[in-house]
Amino acid sequence: MSIQRFIRLLRQDISFELRHGMYTVYAVVCLCYVLLLRTLPESVSGWVLVCILFTDPTVLGFFFIGGMILLERRQNTLAAVFCTPASVGEYLAAKCLSLSLLSLVTSVFIALAGYGTALNWAVFIPAVVLASVWCTLLSIPFAVQTGSLNEYFITAGGVLMVLCVPVVDFILEFGWAVSWIFPTQAVVLLLKGTVFTITPGELAYSIIYLAGAVLVSWRIAERAVERHIVRNAGGGYVA
Repeated sequence: MSIQRFIRLLRQDISFELRHGMYTVYAVVCLCYVLLLRTLPESVSGWVLVCILFTDPTVLGFFFIGGMILLERRQNTLAAVFCTPASVGEYLAAKCLSLSLLSLVTSVFIALAGYGTALNWAVFIPAVVLASVWCTLLSIPFAVQTGSLNEYFITAGGVLMVLCVPVVDFILEFGWAVSWIFPTQAVVLLLKGTVFTITPGELAYSIIYLAGAVLVSWRIAERAVERHIVRNAGGGYVA
């Protein structure tokens, strides 16, 4: 990996996000979350914070990556990128880092302004970063194969809804054993551990499982980009 090429790609992604108003929109969304948390009683604000962090900043990559890649394809940005020596790994790393930084900044802002400093930051930071990276990578194979945002949200959204089983379990406290099969259970446990307590076993399970999910999703995303984008860099999208 070339550090210089990676930095150029990262700058390009951040500039793209700024140019299309992603930061502005998300700033407004964050303020709404903060206002919501400040109106809630302390007895429930911690639970709501966990749900907010899961359903929004940590899966921010899912919502943004589809639009980013579709716009890049329409503007022929991808053809230009992969006609250069830039690798798929550098492209994926830039996407993951730009969106995880945005996720981390917004998550920290929501937590501090809406809840306070009484959080386990040693768990909070890896929880948000790992979850954001995983969700971004998970979404890329869908984003490079769809022709519209509607198609993207139907296909990728369906998968995400299934993966949200642990969140339903967390909210309703059913204690479903099946939740432990999903990587999202690791995300929920880590986010819960930032506000409440997390056992060493839960922490080890969550970090290892989520890191493994990131590695598997990275390989799948890499193959999807190579198949649908790189092999046809001169012509754009391949079905």
